[in-house]
Amino acid sequence: MIETTSGLAKLLKLARHEAHAQRVDLAEIDRATSATKGSLEEVDVAIGEEAANASSPTDALRFQDAMRSRRLHLRGNLLALQKSGEETRQRLQTAMVEINKLEHLISLHDAAAQKRDAKKQQNTLDEFAARAARI
Repeated sequence: MIETTSGLAKLLKLARHEAHAQRVDLAEIDRATSATKGSLEEVDVAIGEEAANASSPTDALRFQDAMRSRRLHLRGNLLALQKSGEETRQRLQTAMVEINKLEHLISLHDAAAQKRDAKKQQNTLDEFAARAARI
């Protein structure tokens, strides 16, 4: 029976490690998402400023084309980060469910072990009482 608890404890430790790794990944994804959103805002501001300060219409058009291309690239990155964030959140949720299951199994196993020990102790006491009654 001890092996069962030990095995469950190892699985619980592994599940907690997995959840921690998912939290770290999620934090990194959130930081990258924020940075990408900031870059998108900067591109939008730069497009507006360049349009107002352009020395010639062709320079303004070239700059706007370059910024639109950069903006499309950033939007693609943002979408990929958002998808990755959702997948990581799903893996974290799965790890948390696994942790809860394992904790529940361990508590059930511990309760059963305590019940067995109490029954064993009661049987021992009953045996002593029966011997004492015979004397």
